[in-house]
Amino acid sequence: MNEKATIIYRYCPRTAGADSAIHILHNTNGDTSITLRGIGKVHPPLPKITFSVPAKKSVTEGTAFDYPLNIDTISANALIDSFFVVLRYDPVVIAPLFITGKQGQIFGNETIPGRYEISGKATTSSFTSGKIADIKFIPYLAMRDTTSVLFESAIAVPQSNITTHSGSIVVLHCGELPTNIVIAG
Repeated sequence: MNEKATIIYRYCPRTAGADSAIHILHNTNGDTSITLRGIGKVHPPLPKITFSVPAKKSVTEGTAFDYPLNIDTISANALIDSFFVVLRYDPVVIAPLFITGKQGQIFGNETIPGRYEISGKATTSSFTSGKIADIKFIPYLAMRDTTSVLFESAIAVPQSNITTHSGSIVVLHCGELPTNIVIAG
């Protein structure tokens, strides 16, 4: 009996430099050995970057406030040219007015209520740790007085290992008006 078979191997050495492996095929006519050779290439680790917003911020209803977007940590090998993040929040509690960049060119847009897209491009050098933007929000008097501010997504160029730290906003009310108001006169 004369059988033909095709075997395809993909050999990817895990360490740098030349490497080889021997694979032995056993059959009734005897053993056949196949020697595989390859050259491994070490890829540098991805840069690490951490985006954050304040863990908890208390604000007064009706008074606009700045909410910072920060880069907490950035690895030494990270030369971040641009980024894109999406923040989610309760649009009944707060609404964005505008964004002010602190590093590079920063753009923001509320695409739908409760979803704010932010993109940034480095102008002279790459982004560094610290505040990269202030988002101006207005808090409302609403049935709810607290909202989480969550990162829906975050990407950076070049490709990076990204972590995010979300936060929350608590709206403080001015207090209830008295039921009986007496005006002297």
